[in-house]
Amino acid sequence: MAVLLPVHSKSLRPLLLALLPLALLFCLIACGGSNGGSALGGGTPTTIAYSSYRALDGSDAPNSDQPDGLTPVSNIWTIESDGTGSVAITQLSGSASGADSLFPQWSPDGSKIVYSSGRALDGSDNAAVGGAINIWVTNADGSGATPLTQLTVYALCWQPVWSPDGNKIAYYSWRALNGSDTNPGDNSPRNIWVMNADGSNDIPVTQLTAGASDSYFPQWSPDSKNLAFYSSRALNGSNGANGQDATQNIWVVNSDGSGAAPVTQLTGQLGGFQGAYWIEDGSTLLFGDGANIWTAHPDGSGLTETLIGGNAFNFPTAWSSNDSTILFNSTEEPDGSHNSQQSSNVWIMNADGSHQTPLTKLSVAAAAEGLWSPDGTRIAYVSVGAFDGSDNLDANPAALNVWLMKADVSGAVPLTKLTKADSNGPVWKP
Repeated sequence: MAVLLPVHSKSLRPLLLALLPLALLFCLIACGGSNGGSALGGGTPTTIAYSSYRALDGSDAPNSDQPDGLTPVSNIWTIESDGTGSVAITQLSGSASGADSLFPQWSPDGSKIVYSSGRALDGSDNAAVGGAINIWVTNADGSGATPLTQLTVYALCWQPVWSPDGNKIAYYSWRALNGSDTNPGDNSPRNIWVMNADGSNDIPVTQLTAGASDSYFPQWSPDSKNLAFYSSRALNGSNGANGQDATQNIWVVNSDGSGAAPVTQLTGQLGGFQGAYWIEDGSTLLFGDGANIWTAHPDGSGLTETLIGGNAFNFPTAWSSNDSTILFNSTEEPDGSHNSQQSSNVWIMNADGSHQTPLTKLSVAAAAEGLWSPDGTRIAYVSVGAFDGSDNLDANPAALNVWLMKADVSGAVPLTKLTKADSNGPVWKP
């Protein structure tokens, strides 16, 4: 089963809160339960990594209030699927503003976690020089934290993803294309980069310099040979943006940077296709355009509109382990009326778009980021919902928490039960 992270973390809280009823927005700032020691849903017990602004002692408090009013620092945490054993894998205190650790992803063998972080390169409890965000890797127990990129200028390295064979890591960044530790410039576009798992041979597989030709969100093919991503680069492959509106499309490229080709070919509109998730055999990609959900073969053939969203916001998040069903976020009202609402829910549908069903049914609170466990028995997601499962906020202002439910939609449980600090981006240990 592909391990996917559709929407990160730091950007998800504003999204979810924006989807809450407008009357609640005036009191919101935009920016674990136990199941008796057994795995939720009876599946194989496993570990979930996530990022959180919670206090390092595990209490329901933010990770030290910043005197300048900035957001407390985020750390990478792990928790068992029964809600026990919560551990801070990175242990940066709230005194290091800007040292956030985000976007955790497991190595295929489950022994390491890669993530983005603004922490100091010497590993101290400080922010990196120049506001840089680098790619770091650590052992699953938090030992051996190592920066794989070592920038000291303001250049962000975001959303690392491990290749299925464990040999390489992809990410996106607007760092200088020559790999130097120099300021890339205000108009530098984001490019896709690939390096060996030890940080060596770090190369840009897209090499664009034109403004607004950004490339984002790389996702590995199951055979580790290709990357799918979305980009606003010119469709003819030249060093430019895709028209005046810089329309985004889905692209595929070989891991060495050769053979870049657009899967979709939209022009002349704002937005466009985003995200790209591979089916297990590598024959199909799943993506969305904000309203509709699509599938296509990597060569661009077979483009199919799997879900027509109308006025609702819809975005896919994962294939099931047998590729028969799709999880997605939707703002469609869960009562079957096909109207749009302001709250997001986790939905499921068959791969052909049939039997669209809400797994959460919130209209006051919200939920998103559905992701299957490796054994397919449970779904992890995030929500600002009340801990008793009712359609209310968990607190005022609401905090994002990691939740689990059984694949049959029963037994929803909040793994993190925080009211003062967000928890985001859950990913299952393979």
